[in-house]
Amino acid sequence: MESFPAFVHGGYLYDPKTSVGANRNFQVIHRARLEEAHRPEAWTLYQHGTVWHAEPVPHEGFGIWGQAFAGAVDRDGNLRALFPSRHWPDSVGTINLATRPWDTPLRERGFVFSAHSGPSVTVTRSAYTGFALAADFSLRGTSVRFAWGYSAPLGTVGRADGKPQPLSWTRHQGVEIGPTSWRVLRTEDTPEPQVLATGELPAAEVRHLEIAVAATGAVRLALEGRELWQGPCPARPGPLALLLQPGTHLTVTRFAVTGAPLPATWTWLASEAIAGAGVSEGHYTATDSSDFRFGSGVVCARPDERLKWNFRGRGFRLWLPKGPTYGRCTVRLNGLTLGDLDLHSATTLPATVVLERRGLADGYHALVIQSLGAALPADCLDAQM
Repeated sequence: MESFPAFVHGGYLYDPKTSVGANRNFQVIHRARLEEAHRPEAWTLYQHGTVWHAEPVPHEGFGIWGQAFAGAVDRDGNLRALFPSRHWPDSVGTINLATRPWDTPLRERGFVFSAHSGPSVTVTRSAYTGFALAADFSLRGTSVRFAWGYSAPLGTVGRADGKPQPLSWTRHQGVEIGPTSWRVLRTEDTPEPQVLATGELPAAEVRHLEIAVAATGAVRLALEGRELWQGPCPARPGPLALLLQPGTHLTVTRFAVTGAPLPATWTWLASEAIAGAGVSEGHYTATDSSDFRFGSGVVCARPDERLKWNFRGRGFRLWLPKGPTYGRCTVRLNGLTLGDLDLHSATTLPATVVLERRGLADGYHALVIQSLGAALPADCLDAQM
């Protein structure tokens, strides 16, 4: 995240930050009481996401292109903000203004989801085996995929201008809607989908999609009240997800799910641990190997290196391999030491769950692994909602 500048309102200092991922479509706000802002412990995470979104206009075509928005609350209680962007598609820089009442910061209904320079993915915190979804949305750009049974791991390729890991496009079923076409698909271990059905669509400003998935896996799809497709898919519980291709803007006014919700699991790859700890380039080696759960991971050779997964949830499972070059490491959760792990083994052992915790308070957590003198592997973390 990058931030500049901050602003003051009601005795607090607010510090908005924007992700430096390729899409610049995620923000947070930290805040502290003005007279305490010099103390690191005074700062709290005031808003996580749902801060700002691009409109589907050319002069906001690349999302925020700068550290964040600059703002001030006027005497009438309106937040007046300035934000930089770039014009689509010629990349000319733009400066933009926006106004919003401070005490009503959220949309009345629905949400916006966008993909600018790279693809985007978002996942629900509830999982379903059988469910029904009714969605009303407007699509501009390439396509949106409504996915279910989503069990793909999450991570990024790159940091600044980073994009979702291609593995994030695996392990789900879904229906993909474009401006004038649709297709039903499923993916397993690779992003390339198996297409189950496809067809053409008349252009429309607003679309109404209905998805009904039985616990047996049977699927029924309808668009604008007309049946698109019926057929079988593997019965696989998991959260719902939206996946966008670059250059796509989605406005959703209704996303109504009925069914028995289950706690979802989000799996975070090694890229999150590297970025979370700020491991310098050159201090780790990306490794493709079946020793890692999804076929690739990271090895840190420095004897004092650390890894850090930031996650939200009520529990976690840590997956790590063992081998002759690995050794002991200390594990801390939210600053409290949980103990040591011994990752040394005379022979290489594929990744398994080496540490698990349940019953945590639902909120944001940080799991830190500190090497005690040997190479340190990073595989993945299951965050349990």
